[in-house]
Amino acid sequence: MFIPENTQLESQFVQAGPVRLEYFEYGQGLDTLVFVHGYATSAAIWSYTLENMSPARFRVIVLNNRGAGNSDRTPNEEDYSVGTMADDLFQVVEALNLDGFTLVGHSMGGAIDVQFALEHQDRIKGMALINCASLVGQSLPDDWEFQLRRDVAAGLPRAGEFGFKSAHVSEDFER
Repeated sequence: MFIPENTQLESQFVQAGPVRLEYFEYGQGLDTLVFVHGYATSAAIWSYTLENMSPARFRVIVLNNRGAGNSDRTPNEEDYSVGTMADDLFQVVEALNLDGFTLVGHSMGGAIDVQFALEHQDRIKGMALINCASLVGQSLPDDWEFQLRRDVAAGLPRAGEFGFKSAHVSEDFER
């Protein structure tokens, strides 16, 4: 493990439009990674990942989205959309003067990263999406459980056929 036991990362803040967002920074390496958590989680989900990241190789920024950790909360439900949080992420990237970095997103954090990449692909070097949620407007069909059982009974398709469907990708991303 690279992070010494009982090490606390210092909580830092950046103003992202109307909200103040908490983030943590670890390492001084040349490769910058920006970690974005999913819905109903926080930056804490990345703690075990950070334990295995070399501080000499990576600079890691771990963001707490609005409403998570010590980041500001807002009263309106629409303030928690993928698009709004992608805008927040852009504000963080601007404030920290990040360029040529890799986005790492889990669940809704992956959808936030994809939305960010669609709007600012010139800013990123790459992306790692973990159990990524689909973009807004795309949802499971009502009979999803039936379809899954039918597909499993017929034999599982290869991972690429099962896990990456056009519903998860907009036309802009395909170009």
